[in-house]
Amino acid sequence: MVATAPDAGADAPHPGVIPLRPLRLGELLRAGFAVLGAHRRVLALVALPSALAGQLAYVGVGLLLRARLRHLAEPLRVLTDEGAGEDERGDAALRVARALPSLLGALGAAQLLVWLGALLIAAAGVHLAGRAVLGEPLAAREAWGAALRALPRLIGTNLLVVLAVLGIVAVGLLPLLLVSGGGVGPAPSIEVGIGGLAASGAVSAWLAVQWALAVPAVVLERPGTSAAGALGRSSALTRGAWPRSLAVCAVGGLVGAAAALTLHQAATAVADLAFPPALATGWPLAGNLLVSALGPALAAAIGGSLLAILLTLLYLDRRIRVEGLAAQLASAGRV
Repeated sequence: MVATAPDAGADAPHPGVIPLRPLRLGELLRAGFAVLGAHRRVLALVALPSALAGQLAYVGVGLLLRARLRHLAEPLRVLTDEGAGEDERGDAALRVARALPSLLGALGAAQLLVWLGALLIAAAGVHLAGRAVLGEPLAAREAWGAALRALPRLIGTNLLVVLAVLGIVAVGLLPLLLVSGGGVGPAPSIEVGIGGLAASGAVSAWLAVQWALAVPAVVLERPGTSAAGALGRSSALTRGAWPRSLAVCAVGGLVGAAAALTLHQAATAVADLAFPPALATGWPLAGNLLVSALGPALAAAIGGSLLAILLTLLYLDRRIRVEGLAAQLASAGRV
């Protein structure tokens, strides 16, 4: 039986950043920004290193690419020279092919670090928001511990979401493949393909919002919660509140995008002033790349933390509304 939500009156318990009652959308958004500002030190000690690790890895990829291109300048010139002989072209192509695995491997490792950093930022933000609702302090060491403990389950949840989205996209492409193979003209094939891709994109967006509360469910609920269980919990909690969930996701995404654009431009400007590109080659110096990495790292830390905090507050609000969680929070003092 679903518990009824407590009255939204002024006498609701208010131990932390929000009253333990159903929240209006404006209250939820203001509380999210309040948590981000009040706990910026803890978030900086957890989120910034997590984001910076991936960005520094990209700096390493940039330096590796620059070194490889210096050695591959001659083979690349040969490949673009119409007067080069066949043997010369083959040798040049072989040299370029041998350089690709290391570049792709480095790029993949950097992307992996960025992904893991984003998961750690989300986990820390969720845990911090849960404690802020109860008015309990949280040290950076505790936030790190909670994030690392939740990381394996978050990896599983994210992989499951990625597989589901890829499956939906594959289904969207299926009409295009079938029509093309059936001998129908190219114009119908393009129309059907665009329609299939549009439909798969719409379904993917709908599922992204439907599963938006999976990360708070993984971090705050019992340790045995599986990836599929977290997605199921999110679907149940967002049922009947999809537009509200979309609004919260949109605010978090827009703030993250604005922060990314502003900080990236600021960091790039500072880097170009402090470390101008080498005049001979036009390539940025190592110091330029390092300073430029600070902008995206700060943006990822701020945007990722805010989105995680907002989704956690939405998660708690939904549980208060449909499961009577307010009474449990007030009596037990924990999520």
